[in-house]
Amino acid sequence: MNRKILQLIFFITMALLLSGCVDDNASDADVPSQERSYLTEVTVPEDINRSLASGPVLVEMGYEGCPACDDQQPILEEIAADYQEKAAVLHIDTRNAGPLALWFGADYVPDSFVIVDIEDGQYAYMRADGQMTTDRKSARFVGLAEKEVLMQALDRAIDARQEN
Repeated sequence: MNRKILQLIFFITMALLLSGCVDDNASDADVPSQERSYLTEVTVPEDINRSLASGPVLVEMGYEGCPACDDQQPILEEIAADYQEKAAVLHIDTRNAGPLALWFGADYVPDSFVIVDIEDGQYAYMRADGQMTTDRKSARFVGLAEKEVLMQALDRAIDARQEN
């Protein structure tokens, strides 16, 4: 009996984690997303790892149609344009890359984070306070994040990479 309850709780939790914003019209999933001229869509960790070879990455998880995610997109576009030579800005569409979003433990969107590098086989994230950690949950920016906050984390990540 306990096992069935735990399984039910797990599945409900996973459904809530992956939903984040409420999507009132799932049929929008077939509509082509707006072209993101500077953002790179990623679906597997290897995509992120390739970008990390050149520098830190800012990753945002969300989906088109989520109001806060839609508001976050222009901010990410501006950052991506400003950091073209220094860092990559990546997007994980939680509808199209659900397994990757689940792997990162997305429980609300938008969910953004900065990966500095890979250390000992784990992602090293930049927290808002400038400290590096392997704990993504402590280094994420949940909800609509201000441009300056994300840029500050990226700047710190760039500095940390140059120190190494």
